[in-house]
Amino acid sequence: MVASPQNHPEFVPAGPASLHSKTATNTPRRDGDTAAPARPRRLLQLIETGGPGGAENVLRNLSRCARAHDIPVEVGLLREGWLADALREEGIEPWILPEPGRMDVGWAWRTAREVRRRGIDVIHAHEFAMNCAGSLVARLAGARCIATVHGNNYYPDKWRRRMAYRAVAFGAQMVAVSCHTREHLAVTLGVDRERIAVVPNGLDTAAHAPAPQARARLRAELGLAPDTTLIGATGNLYTVKGHAYLVQALAQLRQRGHKVAVAIAGRGPEEAPLRALAQQHGVADALHLLGFREDVPALLQAFDLYAMPSLSEGMPLALIEAMAAGKPIVASAAGGIPEIASAHDTALLVPPADATALAAALGRLLEEPALADSLARKGRERARERFSLNAMFEAYMDLYRHDD
Repeated sequence: MVASPQNHPEFVPAGPASLHSKTATNTPRRDGDTAAPARPRRLLQLIETGGPGGAENVLRNLSRCARAHDIPVEVGLLREGWLADALREEGIEPWILPEPGRMDVGWAWRTAREVRRRGIDVIHAHEFAMNCAGSLVARLAGARCIATVHGNNYYPDKWRRRMAYRAVAFGAQMVAVSCHTREHLAVTLGVDRERIAVVPNGLDTAAHAPAPQARARLRAELGLAPDTTLIGATGNLYTVKGHAYLVQALAQLRQRGHKVAVAIAGRGPEEAPLRALAQQHGVADALHLLGFREDVPALLQAFDLYAMPSLSEGMPLALIEAMAAGKPIVASAAGGIPEIASAHDTALLVPPADATALAAALGRLLEEPALADSLARKGRERARERFSLNAMFEAYMDLYRHDD
C-alpha cells in the first residue's frame, strides 16, 4: 500500500475559500451587499458528452441548484441521449446545438448571436470541446465564461489541444475539480497556477445515506449466499477505470479462501474483456456486471465493501457517493482520489495497476471489521462535511457573479 497525505496540503472544503485563483475571494458575497457583483441573469451550461457520467451529473446538480435559487438556466448539448432525457424529466428542455467543425468560426458567431438573443450572461462549459468552444462564444457574446476541467487525459499529448487550452486559461475562468488536476494543467499548459480555480465536486449526500433495508434486494437479484461478501464498484467500463485489476484481485481473494463476489455497475467497451478475464481466472461465477443502473444509491447499500481501482481520476463523484453511503473503501491513489479519501483514515489507498496490493487491502478489511467500520464512519462524515452539493454550488456562484 502507498501512503498519501492525511490532507492535501492545499485542499480545503468546497466553497469560496477553496477557489485558488486571482479572481476568488475568501468571504461569501451576498446579493444585498452594495459592493457585491450581480447574480447571473441567465446561465447556460454546455457539455459535449451525453453521459451517463460524473461530469454530466455535476451539470445536472448545478442546474437543479440554480433553478432552486431562481436563476434561469439553459443547457446546451451536441446530441440527444441520456443527459437530454434526464434534463427533460427535471423540466429543462435542452438546447441541441449543431456540432461545430474544427476552427468553425461561423458556428461560434451563430451561437454567440443566439446567446445574446436569449439574454445569457454567464456560460459554464464542461469538458475539453465545450471549454474551448464556450470560451470563444462567451467572448463574442460579451458573456462571462467558467470552464471546468474534469480530468487529465484528453489534451496533454496533442500540442493543438494544449494551445487551445492555453487560450481558454487566458480567456475564461478555468476551474479544476481537484488540486491534482490544477497542477497537471499548470505544468502541461505552462499557465500560472493562480489563474486556475479549484472547486471539488459535490453531491446531495443525504440521498446516499445508509439504508440497510435496501441491501437484501440486490443480493437476492444476484443469488448471493448469506455468507458471501459483496465488493462493489460503480463506473463506466473503460480501461482507465482499472476494473481488470479488481477482477484479478477477486481471483486472489478467492484463492485465499475468502467467500467474495464483485458487482460493477456501468457500461462500456470493456465488458467483454472483463468477462473473458474472469473466465481465464476461474471467477466468472463471482463477477456480476450490472450494466447501466439508475438506482446507484440503492446498489451501494447492497455492497459490503467498495473498490475504486482507477488508473486516473479528476474528482470522482462515485467515490464521494460511496463515502456518503457509509461504505468501507479501497481505492487507488490516482489523480484526485487522495484529496477525497485520506489514507488509513477514510479509505485504504493502494498503487494504481497493482492487483496484489488491491487484494491485500480488501483482504485486510475482510479480516478487520473494526477497521472497516471506522473507515466507513469517518468517510461518511468527510463526505457530508466537505463534498456537499450546496458547498459546490456556492463555490461556483462566487465565480458566476460578475460586475454589470
